[in-house]
Amino acid sequence: MLSEHKSLTLYFPSFSYRQRKMSKLKVGVIGLGIQGETQVKAFKSIPNVEVLAVCDSNQERLKLIKEEYKIQKAYANYLDLVNDKEIDLVSVCTPDFMHYEFVMAALRSGKHTIVEKPMATSTKEAEDMVSESKRRGVYLMVNFSNRWSPAFRIAKDSIEKGEIGEILHAYSRLNDTIYVPTSMIKWASKTNTLWFLGSHVIDLLLWYFKDEVEEVYGKKVSKLLVKKGISTADAYLAMLQFKNGEVALLENSWVLPLGEPFIVDFKMDLVGERGAIKIDRSHHGMIKKITNERYEMPDVLRNIDEDTITFVRDGLKALVDAVQSDKTPPVTGEDGLKVTRIVESIIESSEKNAPVKV
Repeated sequence: MLSEHKSLTLYFPSFSYRQRKMSKLKVGVIGLGIQGETQVKAFKSIPNVEVLAVCDSNQERLKLIKEEYKIQKAYANYLDLVNDKEIDLVSVCTPDFMHYEFVMAALRSGKHTIVEKPMATSTKEAEDMVSESKRRGVYLMVNFSNRWSPAFRIAKDSIEKGEIGEILHAYSRLNDTIYVPTSMIKWASKTNTLWFLGSHVIDLLLWYFKDEVEEVYGKKVSKLLVKKGISTADAYLAMLQFKNGEVALLENSWVLPLGEPFIVDFKMDLVGERGAIKIDRSHHGMIKKITNERYEMPDVLRNIDEDTITFVRDGLKALVDAVQSDKTPPVTGEDGLKVTRIVESIIESSEKNAPVKV
């Protein structure tokens, strides 16, 4: 409980990981659902990292993960994990609406922290996290893992090289079949498709445009899931207006039919002054680059094992490298805060039926 923080004496390390010159960065993972287990696998494959402890309130799940991955320590209470003096880095993989309590406890105990997207489900919570990380002098990273997904990395490299010129407008959709809110996760009513999916896309758009979102106009559809007793919107569609005049369109749905060949439908089009990039994560030729000179289809699966574990691992390794070299992580708490503000503004706009300044 949040109220517990006032009465607990949390451990505050007096020296940094770098000063200890330890051979391995010791990690604790809180939340052992799909993403938590994925991170345990990923961290265990990174050199100079030890997954020292895991935590989950489900005792059966906790025992299973501890034994299967040969983890030394298992905690049912997250406060025991964040207070473990051996742990250097805490990863929070709990459901969307539960991030705040666990992240704040980890930061207050002086741990470097990574939190799954969305960083938080309110701007105030995200602001608190950023402030606390600065107060404690520890790193805070949000796991926007798609920055390391091969197709999106290629797109970033192309943009940085100037191959398509300045981006003018973009369209992106990241949708799930109805299986996700009705069966895969049990807490869909406590979040929405914008937090769950839209946060990924908004981070990528900010990364590509390198500009601030000035205004949003959002619409939502709320029919099917409510009829099924799940109190969350079916879909959000939004327009993002950037300060320098660019525009992006965003679509996030949780009600695609079960007959879709994949659970996830992820597509993005980026149109620039001299070319365009088209990404479709649903098939082998998932990225296309078009310029005035040529049309390319980079084969991202030829040399890269395109599987979630791979790019999640790459993102986690980037954080590990940052902590071990005492450098700012590639995705910061401030990045997560920007995304949180935008998502909250789209939700507000959809309720007001009017544009909202971010």
